[in-house]
Amino acid sequence: MVDSGFEKECYEIYNSYRKEWLEDLLINKLLALRKMEFQDYMIGRWIKTSKVALRILFPSERQLYDGVFSEFNSESSDHYFSDVCHGAIIQLLNFADSFANRSPSPWRMFKILNLFETLCDLIHEFESLFLDSLVNEAVKIKNRLGEISKDIFMEFGNMIFLTPYVELDCWADGGVHPMTCEATSSIVAAFWSRQNLEKILQGYPLVVDGAGTSLFYSQMVLIMEQFERKLEAKSKYYEDPALEDWKPFGIIAFIQTRKFFELYFRSSWNKVIDSLKIDITELVAPNSKANSMKNKLSLFNHKFRETCGIQSTWRVFDEQLRRQIIISIEISLFPAYEKFISMVQCCWKKCQ
Repeated sequence: MVDSGFEKECYEIYNSYRKEWLEDLLINKLLALRKMEFQDYMIGRWIKTSKVALRILFPSERQLYDGVFSEFNSESSDHYFSDVCHGAIIQLLNFADSFANRSPSPWRMFKILNLFETLCDLIHEFESLFLDSLVNEAVKIKNRLGEISKDIFMEFGNMIFLTPYVELDCWADGGVHPMTCEATSSIVAAFWSRQNLEKILQGYPLVVDGAGTSLFYSQMVLIMEQFERKLEAKSKYYEDPALEDWKPFGIIAFIQTRKFFELYFRSSWNKVIDSLKIDITELVAPNSKANSMKNKLSLFNHKFRETCGIQSTWRVFDEQLRRQIIISIEISLFPAYEKFISMVQCCWKKCQ
């Protein structure tokens, strides 16, 4: 048909079929957007789907395309190939854009930063595969994610201290105020994300303070000062004046404990939980899915027993801290395990 002068018609028929297949695979099967609707926890799924699409699926699709239409004008092929992938890409980008435009919050800022980092990593793949129009669309969404993250971060302190926890009265026994837990969690998370935050803040001039401090650190200093003022104001309500001086001990202990617990969890239990994660590329090959899940479950059981065996010999002299560690491990471990087991059961039912 191509030799008979129906080149355009052949392209259009091929494109129509492949476009529908790509959109169904990416949006319905891998991202499961239409079936599950928009949920915040889908950010991780979006990141994996985008990486698989740009690094595996679209390059393979390009090889197939070039194999079918190898003898024809490369400029036309570039145009038609971009058209094949256009719908799927736009839907992926629209997901990121829609999430970023939801109501701002400190928690959402960190999720937006994850989207921003992913698109930054994938821009090279966009440039190597597609025409400028799709590349520009990806860059536009990436820049918008950066701008929204920047705007949220500049209001970060106000958002932290506008939560309902701030209005609660101080504990009569000098216990750690919920505001301390909430603020500390957000501040620690911001420092873990400082590399991406500094990247999006590069458009701002350095703050002149004699040491050339970056805007990120200047903003964090302001937040810490605001945090200190809030705590000091809260401590004025203690009936016993001695509690005002006692309060810092609990706060310092909480912050230090939180910091070291995160490091401890990352270096041990995160590795156990990671053994349950299914690489989204495995979902493309359903025949190997059941075996993969079986292997991952065996690996998880091995790592779990090994970690428990080692850490059961460790001593924690503070009984309250010991209970907090156990509860935190349970909160992180059980949902991941239950989700994986439900996926295993679903997979086995399909295989029967």
